Order: sequence, then structure tokens, then C-alpha cells
Amino acid sequence: MLSKKQLNLLKNQNVIVLTTSNKENQPRSIFVEATIISENRIFITDNHLENTVNNIKQNNKVFILAFKEDYSYVFYIKGSANYRIDGGILEEIKNHPDNKGFKPKGVIEVLISDTEEPFNI
Repeated sequence: MLSKKQLNLLKNQNVIVLTTSNKENQPRSIFVEATIISENRIFITDNHLENTVNNIKQNNKVFILAFKEDYSYVFYIKGSANYRIDGGILEEIKNHPDNKGFKPKGVIEVLISDTEEPFNI
């Protein structure tokens, strides 16, 4: 579960680093935007995430690095991801103000299992 401090950071600065890996455990990290955030889930819009989506289909374990712009606050999120191409959440993502002008292909849903604050200034 995300703390209030973590939720506030994600809602105010929604760029995070998402790390996935394929079935051979080869990692891949990319910057993404957290479109919708709750205490136990993060939804990420898939506009152009082919390699990331392929990794999630092979290995659903994910790792997220979230950070304040000045790096004075950093935390990790561990979880599992599902890729959704239909349903209410996709419609909500398509209509989200951040996606105006885009045509989302799907949604990555991250179910949070653990968070860690390794160090902070």
C-alpha cells in the first residue's frame, strides 16, 4: 500500500521509471506516466509500449522507481502487472485529460505488493 506521502508524490509528479523483464529475466527500464493512482494500484497508459507489454506478458513482476524532481525523496514499488485491452478502465484511460490527442492501445495495471524507502535526504 502507498502511504499518503507516496500518493502525493505520484499525483503531483507522475513520471516514474518502470522496470520489466522478459522470461529470461533480461531487464528493461523506461520512463512512463502514472495515469491513475490509488493506494494499491497504478494504471499506466499504453500508447507506444510494445516491448514493455511483451515483457509483462512473459513475466508479470515489475519494479517502479518513483522520485521527487530534486531527488530528495525516492521510493520503490514492487508488484505484478496485468495488461488490459478492454473494459471500463480502458475507457476511463482513453477519456483521461492526459491522453487527449492520443489513442491508447491498452492499460498496464500494476498491483502493488510492497514499497520501500531506501534513503532520503
